[in-house]
Formats: sequence, structure tokens, C-alpha cells
Amino acid sequence: MQIFTTLLLLLSSTLVVSTPIAKREYNTAKVLGDFVMLTRNVDHLTTNLASFVASPSVGFSTFSQHFTDFNEHISVTTADTIVVGSFNTTDSPSVAKAAAAWGSDTLNFLIKLMSDEAALTAAGQHALVAGFLDTANEATLGLFNALEEAVNEEEFVTLDVAWEELNAAFMNAISDYS
Repeated sequence: MQIFTTLLLLLSSTLVVSTPIAKREYNTAKVLGDFVMLTRNVDHLTTNLASFVASPSVGFSTFSQHFTDFNEHISVTTADTIVVGSFNTTDSPSVAKAAAAWGSDTLNFLIKLMSDEAALTAAGQHALVAGFLDTANEATLGLFNALEEAVNEEEFVTLDVAWEELNAAFMNAISDYS
């Protein structure tokens, strides 16, 4: 009987301790999934950029929708990061690396977008692109601020480098399209 009681107490205390950890892992998994979605958004933007440049009137709707989705997913990722509050020492490097990888993909997209600036401006699309860039830049700043509040200090360098490169690319792209 004493073994049964001890086992029952051990199980109930394990369940109480495990619940917050499971919630944290779920929230972290959600943020990591958000970065997968953001990377997919960047892939769609990059893929559709050529058709948008080739025929802005035809590619306008698709490109606009992908950029709108991109900006919305940045906001969702920021909100999910804020919900986590603080990533544990195991999750923190994974989140910082996911953010840096997404930042790198976005940087490459912005470089392609800048190289197509003349064609899109000639097609009268520069104001549209400038608006999306302004919104994305502000949203990205909010995301990186939330990430710096949530990751461990050891990950600040990874995030700072990613943000500095991405912010410089955003500023250059915004300047090109202004």
C-alpha cells in the first residue's frame, strides 16, 4: 500500500511539474513554425518577383497578396514570441538561428527587389513596393525587439548581426523605392 501511495504522489508531482514545460515547448514550437511560414512567404515573394517584374499588371495581385501575408506573419510571429516571454536555454539558440536564417533569406529577397527597382518603377509600381517595405521594416523591428527580450543573452550577437544586415537592406530598398 505504501508503494502505491508513493507512486501516486510521484506521478501527481511529475504531472504538475511537466505541464509548464510542455506549454513552453508548444509555444516555442509555434514560434519556430512561424519562422518556417515566414521563410515560405519569402520563397513565394522571391519566386513571384520575376513574373511581377515581367508583367506588373498581371503579377500585381499575387505579389501583393504574398507581401501582405509576409507582413501579417511577421506580426503573428511577434505576438507568439511575446506570449512565450522567455525561451529556455535549450530553445533560445534554435529560435535565434531560425530568426537569423529567415533574416538571411529576406535579405536575399530585398537584394533581388532592389535589382528590379528600375523595371518596377517604370511600370508605376514603386509606391506599392515602398509601402510594403515600410510596413515590413517596422514589423521586423518589432519582431527583433521581441526576440531580444525573449532569448538568452548568449544569442544577442546572432540576433544583432541578423537585424543589422536586414535593417540595412530594408533601408537601402526603401531608399531605392522612395
